[in-house]
Formats: sequence, structure tokens, C-alpha cells
Amino acid sequence: MNLNATLFLSLLTILLVSCSVKHEPIRYGTDSCDFCKMLIMDNRSGAEIVTTKGKVYKFDDINCLVMYIEANVSDKSTLAHQLVTDYNGTEQMNEVDDAFFVHSENLRTPMASEVVAFLSEEDRKAFLTKTEGKSLSWAEVCELFK
Repeated sequence: MNLNATLFLSLLTILLVSCSVKHEPIRYGTDSCDFCKMLIMDNRSGAEIVTTKGKVYKFDDINCLVMYIEANVSDKSTLAHQLVTDYNGTEQMNEVDDAFFVHSENLRTPMASEVVAFLSEEDRKAFLTKTEGKSLSWAEVCELFK
């Protein structure tokens, strides 16, 4: 391979890596919610969207995520990721379609959504044995905040 081809491939690799559509960890106590503008403090209630162009938007509560999308995203195909944080405080994020949601009046969330997400059905069931609440799908969560 000649020098020009090597340089071209190196440059192409750098460009592709820099245009990734990966999520960013939420920096609790530093990042602000892109919907309500409040500081994101609770590591059990964060959420995030990443566009297909790689732009990241962070939220302090699931309802802020839903309301931001409703108000600002006319074409949902421009969203590469819609993520929610594990309520167990692991700071792990899960795609909304793979998450397990609970709505309970006993929950205190940053913007009073009373909705949290879990990484697994087992975690959701364990939580529901300790508190009253209702299991929700992502579609039901979205309907709740329309």
C-alpha cells in the first residue's frame, strides 16, 4: 500500500470514529436537563437521547425525555438512541424499548413523573414487591405524559 492510500485510510478511520452515535455518561451534579434546564442530580432517574448525527441530549427525569421528544422531534427516525437510567443506581443506561418501567405515587423523582426504569424484569418485580405501583411499557409511559 502506498503512502497516499495509507493516509487516506487513516483519515477515513478518524472521521468515522469522530462521527459515532454513542451515548455519553451523564455527569451527575454537572450536566443540566435539556428540557427543564435543572441540574441532573439523581443517578436513578436520568435519561438521554442521541441523534443519528451524534448530538446528545440529557434529561433529569423520564417525563422530560418524553416531553422533549414530543416538542422537538418531528421525525423519530433521527433518533439513534433513547436511553433511561437504571433506578437501582448503577448508572447503567438501557434503550427505552428494552427497559422495564414502573409508575407509582410512592416514587419521588426529580420532576415528579413518578416513573422509573429498570434493566430487567426481575429488578422491576423485586421493586414492586416492596411498593405499590404499575408496570408500564414504553408506549404507556409516552401516553402518560402527552
